[in-house]
Amino acid sequence: MNQAAQVDNSILTTLYRAASLVGSPIFSRLFYGEDFRFDNDPSALFAKLRDNLLFQMRQSISSEFLRGWRTKPDAGEVPFEVAAKQLATQMIRLADYHDGQDLVAQKDQRFIVKQGASILETSHQQFNITVAYETNVILSQNEPAFCNNRSFYVRNFLSELGKFIESRHTLAYRTLFPGYETMLKELMKDISYFTRGYPHDVLAHDVWTLREQDDVTGIQTRTEYCSSLAVDKNSTLPPPSYDFRLYRV
Repeated sequence: MNQAAQVDNSILTTLYRAASLVGSPIFSRLFYGEDFRFDNDPSALFAKLRDNLLFQMRQSISSEFLRGWRTKPDAGEVPFEVAAKQLATQMIRLADYHDGQDLVAQKDQRFIVKQGASILETSHQQFNITVAYETNVILSQNEPAFCNNRSFYVRNFLSELGKFIESRHTLAYRTLFPGYETMLKELMKDISYFTRGYPHDVLAHDVWTLREQDDVTGIQTRTEYCSSLAVDKNSTLPPPSYDFRLYRV
């Protein structure tokens, strides 16, 4: 088997397993879970993460499905369960279009949580933000072949799913980065900070950057709302200001 085929198979396997997760009752448990390792009340933060993901789920539903949905009497926003099932269908169709049924064994298409294992840990192993980004790159490079199956919608959802899972994992488990942990502990003193702005910046993107790049020297955060940017020794920083704070990592 050549390398290209191996890459294709890994992407198709990710699509099938993501569809298996999202189309199952397990996804609701992942969506509503609130595993939290700090002492504050996290309810508002988790509500923010869920709202962000559900908004993007609805944005990722195919236009054909939405046209049909809107013809229903008293049709409102697409509910979470309906959106999840439709997105699972779209991912399966995308994988099938690329001959996934011939290339990926049925047993490898299922998302399985082993007995005694954590749903969050298992989801993070298979659909963390790194996997989401890598899958997006491959799908976007194959856009001409995938365009009729709305790969844009699938790519958008996979990115948001990866950020959601990465953020939930960060909130539940200590990372491997002491400097980042010091920053996170400081920011968590006011948990409402994360409900203003972009919590995935700190909880997902920064963790991914630290994991994937070895030249990060710090993380610059906004003080008024949640927003951050990883920096290295060559980064051009804005002038010192009360609007920003730089944490060395």
